[in-house]
Amino acid sequence: ERESLANAKMIISSLEKANKSMMEDLRSRLQDSNTAIASLLDKGMEHETTTNSLRAELEAMKQEKERIAQEYQEKERVAQEYEEKMQALKEQNKLLASQSNETGPSVSTDVTGPTTVMESSTAEDHVTGPISEEKKEETVGADA
Repeated sequence: ERESLANAKMIISSLEKANKSMMEDLRSRLQDSNTAIASLLDKGMEHETTTNSLRAELEAMKQEKERIAQEYQEKERVAQEYEEKMQALKEQNKLLASQSNETGPSVSTDVTGPTTVMESSTAEDHVTGPISEEKKEETVGADA
């Protein structure tokens, strides 16, 4: 019996040591796993922060793009209106020039530069633009 008891105690002691060794091994593995999980969570948070930052930057770029597109469209609209007005002025000047040719004195039809008076008694009768100093003197002299 004593031998059996001694053998049983040795077996129990051996099992306790093995159990203790396995527990330490499991604790070590659990700690390693927890460390790895924490690291992955940290990286995930970094990626989430980066993603949010990039989303905000992308949204800002989209808004800037829309603003620029609206400004461009407005400038295109203004340019179109300008072209239409210029075309209308050219047509009006052609009409005035043709009417003037029928009735006498002629008016320059160039709407891009200064308009001068030709064969006119007064500047107010035919001028649609600025008059050079020489032409002003000629016109004033014609009135006198």
